[in-house]
Order: sequence, then structure tokens, then C-alpha cells
Amino acid sequence: MIVQRLLDGSPRFVTQRDHALLAGALARAWDVELSEVVYRAIDAHDDPWAQIDRAPVPDGHGWFHDFVTLPQADRLELYTSGLDAMGDGFAALLTSLHFERLLGRHAPDRWRAIEAARQARIAASLELDEGRLEADLDWLRFFDAASLYACMTAPDLDGQGRPAWLAPGVWTRDPLGRAFVPVWRGPGELHLRGAPTQNVTHALPCLHRAPMLMRIVATEPKTELPDADAD
Repeated sequence: MIVQRLLDGSPRFVTQRDHALLAGALARAWDVELSEVVYRAIDAHDDPWAQIDRAPVPDGHGWFHDFVTLPQADRLELYTSGLDAMGDGFAALLTSLHFERLLGRHAPDRWRAIEAARQARIAASLELDEGRLEADLDWLRFFDAASLYACMTAPDLDGQGRPAWLAPGVWTRDPLGRAFVPVWRGPGELHLRGAPTQNVTHALPCLHRAPMLMRIVATEPKTELPDADAD
């Protein structure tokens, strides 16, 4: 669950599945040619969260757990059971690799062994090129970050506790090295200056609230005016 804290202190909830569909919409609009199985994998990369995303989970301190604060034991259980439910297709492989990177050195050895076996089994059955797989994973991670930025940094939200990895400059260069600048023009309109993308209009569902209409707009890079003292 993505838990947004509005400026008035009230919560707004976006499921991981709906955030993932926004990531997929961004991927399809971006100036990159990916295979259809990669687009579908981006759409599905947070499907393991579906069970717990049915309702907000109180954190015991007057607020709610999100995908960052949920205890690791609960997350690992979700990851394993959710990946099992995804079967042995490409989406499960890419999602397993994605989760493994997110956990990094914090992943327990037993969980890492389970996922290594899953990854080897699926990769062998699909006869994938390892270099291509790494590139696909990089694109998933990029569009995941772009969607999370759109879901978690709008100007109608309280930025307290915002993850450092959402800071502009951390994620604002795509896997082909093309940099851009995100600029909010209102709660539902995010401009990406210099981004190689078409415009995206996407209705983002919210639990117990009306959907948010998100407009992600590609604009030209800002041109600097010459110094007044220049000859």
C-alpha cells in the first residue's frame, strides 16, 4: 500500500497494483522499445501485494503501514506467496529479481535461496539472454521509481518522511542515460522537462476516495537566459 498524507493530515491510499499500472502506462509512453512481455511484467510487478492491499494496515501508532514500513517478515511472506501465485512466467522472474534488489543485503539467506532456485528454474525454461534480462530489470526499476515519484511527491501531500531515493537527481536518468527534471504544476500534473516520452493521462484509483486524474507531461528542457552582464 502507498499511504499518502494530505496537507490536512488525512490519509489517501493507493494500492501497489494501481501504482504498477501507472508504471506500465509510463513505460508504454517512453521512447524505448521493450517487448510486450516486459510491459506486462511492469504492470504485474507488485501483484504479490494484492492480498494485504485489500484494506489499510494500522501501524499501532495512529497511522498505517505502507510498503516501506511493513515489517520485513510480513513482506517476505507476501513476496514468497505472491510470487508462487504468479506462476513460472517472465513476470514472476522479473519481479523476483526486483524484490531481491530492493532487499539487498537485508534479504535472509533462506529467502534468497528460495528465490535463486525460482529464478534459475524460470530462466532455464524461457531460455533468456542474461544481458537482456538485466536491461529489462533496469527498465522495471526505473519506471517503478517514476511511478512512485508521481504517487508520493505531489504538492497536496505532506512530504514528511519521504524516502531519500525519491529525491530528484537520484532516479531522473533513464537506463539509456537520458536525464530530465520533474516539476509539479499542481496536484495532478507532473511535467518532465527534457524527458523522452509522450504525455500520459491516467486515472489513479484511491481506496475510499475518488480517483486522482494524473497528467504526466513531457516539456522541453528549460533554457537559461544569458547573463545581463554578458557581452
